[in-house]
Amino acid sequence: MKSQVTFQKNYPSINLYDQSGTDVLPMNDGGYLICGTTTNEILNDMDIYVVKTDNMGVPIWTKSYGGNKVEYANSMLETSDGNYFIVGYSQSYGGGDYDIYLIKIKPNGDTLWTKTYGDWGNDQGNEIIPTADGNYIIIGTSNGLATSNYDALMLKIDIDGNEKWKKNYGGNAYESGQS
Repeated sequence: MKSQVTFQKNYPSINLYDQSGTDVLPMNDGGYLICGTTTNEILNDMDIYVVKTDNMGVPIWTKSYGGNKVEYANSMLETSDGNYFIVGYSQSYGGGDYDIYLIKIKPNGDTLWTKTYGDWGNDQGNEIIPTADGNYIIIGTSNGLATSNYDALMLKIDIDGNEKWKKNYGGNAYESGQS
């Protein structure tokens, strides 16, 4: 069976920023939700960038999320209430150098809330997945405990982003959680 390209699109920034995509979610309306980053090299600023498209990849809306430092998106997920989680990491918000950054947005891209999770070091959310009990697991990497080693991380949250529990897994090497 031969596959063929249905469409191919580039989404250039009007602000002359560099952009890259990290995840794509097919939508119920046939369109797509694309997340990634937009970078302003002059200001040393990176923000999360989301594009909602129709079924042929034509942009319906675009939004940026972030502060005056680095925000990076790794993964998206539709939530059980019809909204969306975007997970990655932030240097602008939180208490550590980098913290897990979770954004909950409406289908139109408006922000419902944002949360950070982490300790004094570097914490990063790589993926978010639903659990059978209606909650969510963020899988990532952390070095915020009493060691400078990076460990794989599992963080369980509810639909409102409230932390249920957090576990680190690892030894003396670099470990990272991926799904």
